[in-house]
Amino acid sequence: QPTDRDGSQSESLMSRTTGRLARSVRQLATKITGFRLKPIVGKAGSDVRLSNEFMDVLIDREHGGINGIYSGSTRGNRFSARWRFADNEPEFQSSQVIVNDTLCGVVRMIGSDLTIEYELPAGSRELKVAVMNQRDHDVDVMLKTAFAEAAPIVRTLVGQQVFRTSSRRWNSPFGFVVDEGERTTLIAAGGASQHQRVGDRFFETKMQLAARKPSTESQQARWAIQIGIDSPNPIATAEAAFTHDQGVTQVPIKTPATGPSKRPGESRQPLVTRGWLMHVSPSTVIAEVVDSTSLDDGGIAIHLRLIVTRSGPVTTRVRFCRPPVLVRTMSSLGRPIADGRIASESTLPDGVMTVPIQSRSELLNRIENRSDSDKSGAVECYDDRIEVRLPGHAIHHLLIFFDSSPSVASS
Repeated sequence: QPTDRDGSQSESLMSRTTGRLARSVRQLATKITGFRLKPIVGKAGSDVRLSNEFMDVLIDREHGGINGIYSGSTRGNRFSARWRFADNEPEFQSSQVIVNDTLCGVVRMIGSDLTIEYELPAGSRELKVAVMNQRDHDVDVMLKTAFAEAAPIVRTLVGQQVFRTSSRRWNSPFGFVVDEGERTTLIAAGGASQHQRVGDRFFETKMQLAARKPSTESQQARWAIQIGIDSPNPIATAEAAFTHDQGVTQVPIKTPATGPSKRPGESRQPLVTRGWLMHVSPSTVIAEVVDSTSLDDGGIAIHLRLIVTRSGPVTTRVRFCRPPVLVRTMSSLGRPIADGRIASESTLPDGVMTVPIQSRSELLNRIENRSDSDKSGAVECYDDRIEVRLPGHAIHHLLIFFDSSPSVASS
């Protein structure tokens, strides 16, 4: 990453580097395909248009809502939305194009009561929306949406799982999915949003926005909404939008110590956090690393949690960047790595916190000695992947061991 003379990252250097990379990608794409890539923001009559490979979005200049989202093989209109207050509709005086290139398009709708930003990245199935209150008092804002098909199936996002609901009103922190059979639409609304169904084709999402403060624009309270078109994993999409999770698991990897250790089995060298790549299938299953540690033999142990987001049983496959040597099913209440860390942590006389290095036998003893250890869900290993059959909405915990790998440790 680009850095200044003092070693800190420089935004100007990073932006210039990103700009050069974007120009190189555009030039390469033009040379390979024979046609020039178009900017995302454009015009469609009196509307502002955002277009990428998956959708065309038409934004009305007067009411600031979405006149239509055209997607699918026939590019038909499948979604529209309007903004409302409790007593009236907001009006917008102007629109401003913030970003417009082949990688991303951002349009800002400016009104006396609300300011709304629409962002559509290239190659994305999600339209990002940010709503900002321009009044000097709190206000209730409602997004009223309409769908093409009547009486669609509604699935709420509760925690990290998807549940079908027939209620007319519900609370869901991550939003909900409208299932129209061959196509799905995700309405992911962050914060304490309330949702309700009106008639057969209409839905309302309400949120209270804080009053505008006399501060910079970046400090204004925003209501973030994400509209996903046929998102393969709505839970992961909503988590990435509102928790800023980029989906790369961070696992500490032991590096050689720069100085002698004062105690056996302990290193004064901090563990280096590196990205740990793994692939999970099917997309209805989420894999999370609860904890990890280095072993005294140079290997790594990972506490992995598998979450089935749907109601049907699935055969889950997880492929790692290196083959696992041992996998054990454990209780959902067990935290063998954290328990060993608490028992082994200590501070040296000069105030340096030591890094405990645990052993494989100690971790295995902690999970086998628990009376509530989960013995269900047999795990099978095939070279660099594991397979386990899980029921619907299951949460399964695994303790996985990996041998040392010089290629990974030195990367």
